Amino acid sequence: MSKTTPEPSALDRHDEGTPGIGATSSDIQQDYDIEHAARVSAEAAVFMRDRVLSIVSHDLRGPLNAIHSWAHVLERKLASEDPGIARAIAGIRTGVEQQVKLIEDVIDRTRSATRNLVLHQVSAPMQPLIEAEVANIRATVARARNVAIAPQLALDGVSANLDTARFGQAIWALLAYAVETVAAGGTVELLGKIAGGRVEIAAVFAPAPADATPGAAPKTGGIFTETPIDLDNGALPLALPTRVVVAHDGELSDEELVDGRRRIALHFTGRQTG
Repeated sequence: MSKTTPEPSALDRHDEGTPGIGATSSDIQQDYDIEHAARVSAEAAVFMRDRVLSIVSHDLRGPLNAIHSWAHVLERKLASEDPGIARAIAGIRTGVEQQVKLIEDVIDRTRSATRNLVLHQVSAPMQPLIEAEVANIRATVARARNVAIAPQLALDGVSANLDTARFGQAIWALLAYAVETVAAGGTVELLGKIAGGRVEIAAVFAPAPADATPGAAPKTGGIFTETPIDLDNGALPLALPTRVVVAHDGELSDEELVDGRRRIALHFTGRQTG
């Protein structure tokens, strides 16, 4: 007679993605890595969306301003006695005002959260903040694409006034973009230094050729692979790190080196405390 094995109870099971009583520390760490990568990936997508909305808002206002100006010219030049012309010009102005209100109520209001960042800044050491994001990228996006990350950080004892959550997201998004842009199996160098009271964190990598077959999209963080490269002069994937570092009175630089590699860096104020 066959013996039926009883199904494990809920207390004995470790459902996928949910640590149970039987979960090991490595299981919990893996769940945390996946959750953190997914959360920051979603944040980066929001910043990219809002950057697109900003471009749309700007590009729509240009022709609307021109239409409004020409309506004013027509009103002055054409015979005001003609009620048909007066009604036509009034209709044009009403249409322009409706479009402007739509832009303000829908487009501009949607992106207000990232346009006006609320920062909670504290004095934070840079080295552990960066190392935590590097560890997460290695365990998620880099592992999925078989990309190595080679940190060369000289930031022991260096601190800065930061919103640590937001700045961690900026570092994550910068590294994730580099990992997704480099050829599968390649290496991303991560450099960190301080000079003259300015901290620089740079990702240096050789981008995959434009006609290369893309690698398998990672399960988490694969938000940059489908981004149109011609939109916003190619800077759209860096919307989150750009916005965050600017909010910290810093800037983002993006340059092509003489050997064809790309160097993207965050620059901001820091201090040597140790």
